[in-house]
Amino acid sequence: MLGNALSVFVTVVVALAPALIMTTRSYGSAFMYGLLLIALIGMGVMRYRKQPVWPEWRIWRPFILAAAAAVAIVLIAQWTHGRWHAATFEKTMRLACMVPMLWLFSRLNPAILRHIQWGFIAGALYCTFLLAFPDVTFTAVNGRLRPDTLAYTEYNTVEFGNLAFLYACVCVVSLMWTLTRWPKLEAALKLSAAALGFYGVYLSETRTSWLALPAVFIIACVVERRISWRIKAVVCALLVAIVTVIGVTHQHNDRIGKAIDEAQECVERPKAETSVCIRFQLWRAARVMIEKHPVFGVGGGPAFREKMKKLGDRGVISPLVASNWGEPHNDILLVAATYGLVGLASFLLMVYGIPAWILASRIRDLDQTRRAFCALGLCVVLGFLSFGVTETMFRSMRTASFYAVMVSLCLAMAVSHLGQNNRRVHPA
Repeated sequence: MLGNALSVFVTVVVALAPALIMTTRSYGSAFMYGLLLIALIGMGVMRYRKQPVWPEWRIWRPFILAAAAAVAIVLIAQWTHGRWHAATFEKTMRLACMVPMLWLFSRLNPAILRHIQWGFIAGALYCTFLLAFPDVTFTAVNGRLRPDTLAYTEYNTVEFGNLAFLYACVCVVSLMWTLTRWPKLEAALKLSAAALGFYGVYLSETRTSWLALPAVFIIACVVERRISWRIKAVVCALLVAIVTVIGVTHQHNDRIGKAIDEAQECVERPKAETSVCIRFQLWRAARVMIEKHPVFGVGGGPAFREKMKKLGDRGVISPLVASNWGEPHNDILLVAATYGLVGLASFLLMVYGIPAWILASRIRDLDQTRRAFCALGLCVVLGFLSFGVTETMFRSMRTASFYAVMVSLCLAMAVSHLGQNNRRVHPA
């Protein structure tokens, strides 16, 4: 196990990420590559001292193989396309860097790493402030002013709302442990930050964020063993009531009704240039690319945009959509269209499948901290999977870095300390 000083340093670096990636372009890359450098140096030192570098690597063998396959498939696909797209390769490498970061986090003190909660509390409050007092707004379909976060942060309103929702969920999960001498005050702070975070999502009028709510509730029910199923059922009913109230308010009712109207319009006018119909056109374009190039796809970046223009010329999608969108607003369709079904299989295993399986298989662990990290990791994995249905969450490098760090941290804390003395970890 690495020293407590390094554990404190890494915890601070990770805790700063939730707030800083929202408004700072460079921190997402800097903190991930910094952690990667620490991991590689640590491995080198242990190798130099002739100590076992990673004796438990067999636990992670399926994950390591999936990461290696994802990188190899991207390289093979780009070779078959006859053109190099550095951004896609780097993004895949960043996600594959979960492997060395697993090694790093598995050698840090989990009791110290729990302090990342303060970063998510700060991140939830910061996001709510930026949504409640926006520097720039635009007029939504209901005539209300909606925050235009892309004008003063690094994310558009949908992505910003999705991440704010995730931060609020982490605040709720962190109730499973107590790190101060004032448990009631700490719990009140976490619940307040979560409530304000969800309120910020409400202000963003982001419909995508609420897609993750069922998954988050199921995770909470499974992981919290001290609450009876009767109470959980009551909470579920209250949750449904709250969502219903949100849905029927003027602010969200107009947007939900508008989405239904636009979906119906798409049946009659498939190339209508409305919010919903544009997404349908993007998904249709991706489907055509997958059908034409099922094995290795069409390629990323410029190659994808060229195919979009050709589909516009053929009348499959409107000229506006063909010339202004370089991705299909869906993470899974983007990977399948750019790198084919082979690339999609490796992506699903590395990014969602294997992490979710490992975390879910250990979520009933008797140790409170390990169980909490399982829940936290599943919130991140299933949250990104839900958000990725109608938004490209892995569009930016910093988001891929943030995801890689958070998932590797949760995996390491949930698994790699199984054989260590639990006296170092004090559950709430």
